[in-house]
Amino acid sequence: MPSDPKAPSTLPPPSTFLRTSESEMLIAAQARATTAMRPLPPLKGRPRVIVEEEAIGWTDLSAGARALVGRLDGKTTVLDLADGTDAEVDALFDVLAELEKAGIIAYET
Repeated sequence: MPSDPKAPSTLPPPSTFLRTSESEMLIAAQARATTAMRPLPPLKGRPRVIVEEEAIGWTDLSAGARALVGRLDGKTTVLDLADGTDAEVDALFDVLAELEKAGIIAYET
């Protein structure tokens, strides 16, 4: 005769443990998302063009980057640029990052 199936040897975790575990997983996922953020330009930094205008013409830049180059005088801060633009601040930061990566601008503090 076969024996009766045995019951599990351990009890399932309490429901409070499951809720806590889900909460911890959500917090960990959000933390990973924030660590992947791009670095911001120095908000009080004053971007200035460090290459000649002719060299800029040969550089592969987006239309937004080309439009912004003329406004970078080394006196206006990033905060002032963000305040005085119709574009979204994220788009401004993207353009500044593009110009910095291309070696077109540098920040003065």
